[in-house]
Formats: sequence, structure tokens, C-alpha cells
Amino acid sequence: MPTNRLQPTALLDTNPPGSAAPGMGRMWRRRPAARAVEAALCGIALAAAHQAPVRAQAAAARQAQAAQQTYDVPAGPLAPALRSVASSANVLLTFTEQQTAGKTTAGIRGKYAPQAALRALLAGTGLQAVQLSNGSYVLQAAPAPAQHAAAPAAGHEAVLPEVQVRAAATEDGSADLGYLSHAVSQVGPWQGRELQDTPYSMTVISKDLIENLQATTPEQIYRVVPTAQLGEPSYRNDDPTINLRGFLVYRPYRDGMPSDWLGLGTTPENTERVEVLSGLSGFLYGPGNVGGMVNYVSKRPTAERLNRITLGNNGGSNYYAQGDFGGPIDSAGRFGYRINGIWQDGETAISSMDIKKRFISGAFDWHVTDRLLWSFDAAYRDYETLGGPPQWVLAAGAARPPASDIDASASWSQPWKYSRSTKTSYGSQLRWDASDALALRASWLYTDARRNSNQGALNTIQPDGTYSQRISNVFAPGDDALTDRFTNTSGQAYADIQFKTGAVAHKLTVGGQYHKYGDAFVANVPPRITYTGLTLDHPTYLDKPTQPHVDRGPLEHDPDRTETTLLVGDDMTFNEHWSLLAGLAHSTVSMDASPWNESYQKSAFTPNVSLVFKPNQAVTTYATYIQALEQGGVAGNDYNGAPVANAGQVFDPLISHQAEVGVKWSVGGMLLTTALFQIDKALQYYDLGDPNAIRFVQDGREVHRGIEFTAFGRLTSRLSLTGGLTLLDAKVKEQKENPALQGKHPVNVANKLAKLRAEYRLSALPALSLNSSVSYTGRQYGDAMNTDRLPGFTLLDAGARYRAQFAGYPLTLRLDILNLTNKAYWTQSLTLGAPRTVLFSASTEF
Repeated sequence: MPTNRLQPTALLDTNPPGSAAPGMGRMWRRRPAARAVEAALCGIALAAAHQAPVRAQAAAARQAQAAQQTYDVPAGPLAPALRSVASSANVLLTFTEQQTAGKTTAGIRGKYAPQAALRALLAGTGLQAVQLSNGSYVLQAAPAPAQHAAAPAAGHEAVLPEVQVRAAATEDGSADLGYLSHAVSQVGPWQGRELQDTPYSMTVISKDLIENLQATTPEQIYRVVPTAQLGEPSYRNDDPTINLRGFLVYRPYRDGMPSDWLGLGTTPENTERVEVLSGLSGFLYGPGNVGGMVNYVSKRPTAERLNRITLGNNGGSNYYAQGDFGGPIDSAGRFGYRINGIWQDGETAISSMDIKKRFISGAFDWHVTDRLLWSFDAAYRDYETLGGPPQWVLAAGAARPPASDIDASASWSQPWKYSRSTKTSYGSQLRWDASDALALRASWLYTDARRNSNQGALNTIQPDGTYSQRISNVFAPGDDALTDRFTNTSGQAYADIQFKTGAVAHKLTVGGQYHKYGDAFVANVPPRITYTGLTLDHPTYLDKPTQPHVDRGPLEHDPDRTETTLLVGDDMTFNEHWSLLAGLAHSTVSMDASPWNESYQKSAFTPNVSLVFKPNQAVTTYATYIQALEQGGVAGNDYNGAPVANAGQVFDPLISHQAEVGVKWSVGGMLLTTALFQIDKALQYYDLGDPNAIRFVQDGREVHRGIEFTAFGRLTSRLSLTGGLTLLDAKVKEQKENPALQGKHPVNVANKLAKLRAEYRLSALPALSLNSSVSYTGRQYGDAMNTDRLPGFTLLDAGARYRAQFAGYPLTLRLDILNLTNKAYWTQSLTLGAPRTVLFSASTEF
């Protein structure tokens, strides 16, 4: 809807088309002519109100008194609170974005007539709601209170001047709002819609929730993402994975761009919020991302000085110190900075496993003019694991033991098994609002990750109940320097153009995306170390063997992989009920030649069409169709240690399809979402039909059908809920090379996910908040033929947060117990679940 006119609450957009993303530090501006039209419309509306017949006003008043309702609107930004009250009262409230910009409300609770509810909600904001003769309301500036009250006439009560009370600012996604975020930084090229009005299934984890989860790793965040199935933890190989809609997701995004190929160096310390998109995103983010994508939005400089220190423990004796500092550099506030860092070290809740992390980042903003913003980011991360956990596989004929038979509180590799990775990244963003109708934005990100030759451990369970252990790349002392290298260069540039064709408002976006990945591995490595006949009763720790010196030789470069996308999309608004997002992307994936494959280049057009219908202010329904181009796989040299017959073969890219319908409903302080979806993807896998000739093939299709339900926000003034349910039916179809796979379920894909986190603030002790989480992961299979069945499992977490003052400074104490019952479980076929872990921390600001 155009932003240069008055808008009813059903049409209000807190990030209007062409506006800066949240945190960009600027105000949306209208043309002088638009402001004049607004003023004229307000004047006409007010004149009509004063000229309404007294009888009509009395009837409206009687109707308002009869329509009293109970409200529980939390403190927070004014605009969404007004929309909530107007929707609940079923009244039309008209106001402009400028009127509510930067204003907050203390909220209301209790039984009110509509006019009284609006009056209470607007207390202290300098605004009032004026009722028109048709029963609707218009917002205007409240008259200034008289400085001196006149003496009352005899027999009349004195009327005291209005007392102005301004509520403290409440941030979007704050704990006081139940961690509900209305804002989304961007969804691919689209920008300017609130979360409720985006026609995709999305979950936003806010800064407050990240802090209150005490999250220092991605999987601590994923524990509460309702749509995410946990995969491998970051502490195994600094390569965290999850499943979204049954597909593996391991490539994280930073500020809308791929940050690397393997997920190395993903960290929450400099993350403002995490945006999780479920399902295909080809038009939005380029090739790949079949199950979904995870976007880490960076912290930006703060308008006021920020100094926050946190001291904490991640379980066992693994302690950390974390700092977050920001503020303006100059008196005018045109230059700003944000510095984040953490130092972490010690043995974890898993004995004989140590983790050490060192991280620092800097973010800098320069408001060159009121319409031009330039930003620069840099970060360095060093992550080490000693005694990290192995992957588990089954030998032919072996049965998977119950997880309770394996002690998850101990490391099942060797205490001397060492893994280290570093990551350096640089990024820059530029946004220029050339006019009210044209905005230009561009971003660039470069990352360089190093790893010490992937020193992994593989435990193979044997039919006799023992296990063998294979450890790769154990170098002689002095030879274990960082060698393997992974580089990524990403860029994107868009132009947003606003115009109208008749009654239809357009926001046309044209632009492109560029991603280039490169990796290189050490040429010569020591022979693998293998131990056999080990018992599952307890881990077996052996002395580190003496390894000969190996001339590692030059790094062998894999062929570079490049993805480019050119796109055009139009966000069209027809009226207050109907809108349409339509876009078309031309994506190209290419790979350089190498000694084992020829170069290739494949292109495809991938569309995105989303029809959005809002029957009223509180409800958004949508139907979306989207495609994605996915780069074909490359056959590896071995599969769990066995040679692959067609090693090095490069396969053509694939096209996947998704259809989705959904509804998003804002009720009270909650946002409820439901999505039904189907994903149809070409299948590629290792064919194990002949153990002596394992081959990587493309054959058949994988069809995932399901339903997702999520709920975020405040159920009452003291109770917040975060959770959801996913039911998934995923099957293999159209098999030709291996008909036995027809109808089988994909490996490591749970058929059910259910998560609920509740947080309650005590009425007798408001400074204390208690939280509890329950999550259920349904059954899944560990092999393609579905003979290795992994049972479902339920995990319980509990915690508390206490806010107080210490020596005049705010102090927040947090305690969380993960896996409260110390449940033993297989996260998926390769990984044991973590044991009971106690986290605690103390934060202060000064």
C-alpha cells in the first residue's frame, strides 16, 4: 500500500516499502505534497467529527459502553499495540506512520470500551484518538494540558491537569513482549513487510531470547526453533547442522549472504537475531537451500552508549567472558560502533572434551547523509576442540545399541584428538535512498576459514558388540598447522522502485546475487590410525602414537564453484485485503575444471509467486509456489571408509519445487502461524546395493509433505510461549536403479517435531522469571532401507532468570539445565545426544 497517505491499521506497515531495514538508523520520509495531503485529510476528518449530530455521538457512546472487552496488551511499540486494540474492538483506526514513529506504550490490562481502551493505551504519548460520526477513529496530537487549573464553581468537582507518563522503550522481540518479533531484516530481495505479512514460513529468534538461552553455539538456539531438527553439534567438527522440512541445512547466511560453504565459524556473539526460513528459497537466495536457510543478522551500532559484560559457564569447567560494547563515535551520531568478543576455555559437561574459543568482531556505521548509509564489518574467530566426539556408523550385520548403553557424559574419541579452525570475515553494506520512490542497496562479504585437515574420528559398531575406531590426519608434533582452506565471496545489489498503475501500488525490485566458493586440502597426510576390539562398556583411551614427519606438499584445490542470479520481482498491493509478490530469477551454477572433472555451467529460470489475502487486520493468509536450482553432487572418494566406484564424478544440477499455503494470526500478544507444504526434489545418494562397488547416483525423487504450526509471544502479561509442531511425511519415489528404495523414508528425517518453551514472571517476585522447555523428536531411520530404526525421544529443560541492582548497576543472573532428566538418545544416526548440562551466567551493564 502506498505510504504517502493515511492508512487504516489493517494496512499499516512499520517498515514501509523502500524503507531502511530495522536498525538502519533513519526515518522514513514522505514528499512535502504527501504531508500536505495527510494534513488536509486529518483536517477534513476532524471537521466532520465536530459537525456530527449530537444524537449520533450519543448513540456511538452508548454502543461503545455496550462493547466493553477484556484487553491484555503488553508494553512495547505503539503501532502494533494500536493495531491489536483496534482489531480486538473491531473498529477502524486511521493514523500515519510518522505519528507513531519511536513511540511506546505502557500497555493496558482489564475491561474497557473501545474509546477508553485507546485513551488508556495512548496515555503519555501526546496523541489522542478522535471518534468520527461513522464510528471510526482518527489519531491526532493531544492538546497540551493547561498549566494552571481554574478554580471550580460551587458544587462542581475540580478537574486536574492531565499527568503525562511515558513508558520506557520496549524493543521488538524483547522478553517483555514474549520474544515476539514483528520485523524481518529482509527475505531475499523483498524488504519492507512485517513477519506476519511475509508469505513464507519463518521463525525469528530475537536478541533477548539468544541472551536468555545463554547461547554460545548455534545448536543452543536451534533447540527452541520449532521447525528445526537438530543434527550434528558444532563441537564435533565446528560444522553445526540441522534439518528443515526433512532436508539437511549446513550453509549459514550472514546478513542475507552465504557466509561460507561448511558452516565453519558460525557464532551467536555478534548476532542481533536469527531468521529461519522453512522451505525452498531459490528466487530469494539463489541456488540450493531446498529445506530452508538460516540468516544471522549482525548487531549494529547503538544510538546510546552500551557496555555489557557477561561471565558464564557452559557446563563442566568450561567458563567464558563475553563483552558487548557500542555507541556513537561523534556528538552528531553520524558515526557508530559495535564491538563484540568472547573468550572461552575448559573441559565441558562431556569429560575428556575441552573447548576453547576466541572471537572478536567490529561493526561500524557511517550516516554520510540522512539518506546514505555505509557500513563495515570485520570478525575473527579461533575455535579448538580437544577430545571431540566421533561419528558413529554400523558395520554390515551390526545392530544399533540403545543410546542408554553408551555413556554420553564421556568423550568416545581420544583425549588427544585435536581439531582447530579459524575464520576471518569482512563485509560492507551501502544503502542510498535516492528519493522517496527509489532506493539502492548493495552488500559484500568475504570469509576465509582454515582447518587443520579435518582430524575426525569414526567409530564403527561391529556385529559382536565391540567397536573399531579410525582417526584421520594425526600429524607428528609441529606438523599439525592449519592447512585446509575454505574461501567464500558473496555479493548482492538491488534497486527498489515504487510507483502506481491506477489503484495498484508497486514496489519493483531488480538486482543480482553472486556467490563463489573455493576450497583446498593438504596433498599428503599420515596414514589413518585404527583401533579394533574396543568395548562399548566404557571409552578406551590410548596413548597418542608416534607419527612420522610427512611432507604435506602444496594444497590441492578443488574446482571453484560459482553461483550467480539475476532477478526481478514486484510486490503489488491492490487494496487493503489483496496483494501479490511475483518474481523470476535466472540462476547459473558453474564449476571450474580439475584433473578429475571437466568444467560445466548450467542455468535455469526459477519463479516465485505468492498471493496474500488479509481478511482483516489480524489475519494474513497466503499461497506460495517457488522453485530452486540445486548444484549436483560430486561422488566422494569413500563412503564410511569404503571406496566409491565413481569417485570424482560431477552430476548435473537439480530443480526442486514447493507449493505452500499458510495463515498467520495475531491474537492478543501472540503470533500463530500454520503452513501446509509439499517439496518435490530430485534424489541423489550413495547406492550400497553392491558393497564392492558403491556408487553415487542421481535417481528418483524425494517428496516431503507436511504441516507446521508455530506460536510466539505473550499469552498473558506474565506468561510467554515459544513453540510449535511439525508433522512430516517424507518418502522416496520414482526409483529406477534401486526399486527397493521405493516408498522408503529418507535417512535421519524425523516424522514429528514438537517444541514448547514457557517463561513465567512471578507476580510475588517480578524480578524472577522461570522457564521450562519440552521437545519431542519422532522416529527416524539410520539407513536407506529403513532397517535401522532410531526411536523418538523427549527432552526437558528448565531454568530461571533474576534481575536486580548491584552497586547501582543492573545485574541479570541466569541458570539453565539442559536435558534435565539426563535422557540418553541418538540425535540422528551419526551422533549421540548431549548429557545433562548446567549453564549459568551473570550480566551487567555500565
